[in-house]
Formats: sequence, C-alpha cells, structure tokens
Amino acid sequence: MGYTIHSEHGCVQMGLTLDEAVHELLSADGYRYEWRMDDDGYVKLYTSHHSANSSGGSGTLSPTHYAGYNLDEIMKRIIEQRWHGLCASLDADYAAWEIEAELGL
Repeated sequence: MGYTIHSEHGCVQMGLTLDEAVHELLSADGYRYEWRMDDDGYVKLYTSHHSANSSGGSGTLSPTHYAGYNLDEIMKRIIEQRWHGLCASLDADYAAWEIEAELGL
C-alpha cells in the first residue's frame, strides 16, 4: 500500500511507504522531528515549532501527543492529519480524486 503526499496545489510525491510518508510530512519545509523511546519501549514524537528556514531556526524539539507502544499505529494517526500544509492519502484514493476532479464530479 503506497501513500501520496499532496497539498492544495496538487501532488508532491507518490508511491511512498508509511515511514517515508510520515517523514515527508514531519520534515516539510525544514521542520525537525525525532522519535524517542524509553526503557519500556514507549515511543513519543518530538517536533520543532519552527522551520529551519525561519529567521530564528527550528529551535528545540518539544513532545507531542503522538505516543504509544506501536510505532506503526502512531504513524497511521500522524498521516491522518495535515502537517505544514501537506496531507497524506493512499495512492489509490488520491488517483480517484484526481480522476473525479478532471471529470468535474
């Protein structure tokens, strides 16, 4: 199953794995992120509040509410959200939306 990253301007990249799609969303425009795991295997996502491209730089990483013991489940929750103006969809869903848009449906 592949993922497409897109914005309101169209497709950015297609055919990504779940890991690749999450990386593209979280690191868009110079934002930084990091996965941290404690001794018990609990994983938490940390992200920067600013882009590295901003005048102040990306700054420090802060914890988010995305956390748990199953990294795949956390990543699936992440791709359901808009990040830095980008969205992720299944490749097949995005292709169907493009066809509908071209047909004016």
